[in-house]
Amino acid sequence: MILNAAHAAEEGYSAVVVTADDTDVLLLCLAFSADISCPLFQNCGTKNRVRYLDITKLCQALGDCVCNAVIGMYAYTGCDTLSAFAGRGKLRALKLIMRSEHFQEVFRKLGQSGELSMDLFKKLQAFTCKLYTASTTTEDINTARHQLFCAQCGELESSQLPPCESSATSACPKPSRA
Repeated sequence: MILNAAHAAEEGYSAVVVTADDTDVLLLCLAFSADISCPLFQNCGTKNRVRYLDITKLCQALGDCVCNAVIGMYAYTGCDTLSAFAGRGKLRALKLIMRSEHFQEVFRKLGQSGELSMDLFKKLQAFTCKLYTASTTTEDINTARHQLFCAQCGELESSQLPPCESSATSACPKPSRA
């Protein structure tokens, strides 16, 4: 979709409309909007209630730092069907990134690099902890899982817990010790 949109822009179209009612597509459009040389829109909604999101204006409102972080966030949080973060929507993760310049930088680095340092891995764990419990000071995923489990006296589904450390990085390259 994104390659087709970029190609249409290169061919001289004055605007490109991507038709998809999916948050994943919205995030990919945000991440790659800067690479498309004409206004980009997303057609979403139902047959009776069609909406056009102006991706170009949305990117301007969010700013480059947030849009540059989106592809790293998308890579880390995964797609809807395979995500280790079931029940934690992409918009929740995006809102957390929007509130934190620190996490914007973390995900920008993840999106640009093919390597995952131990330092970046630790920062991703801190993000995951905040994704599940906004007020937490815990920055270790396994500790956060244990704390949430104990706080609920074991009365919760495993899908309500953050993924364990190994699952959280399944979409990422193995951390290097550098």
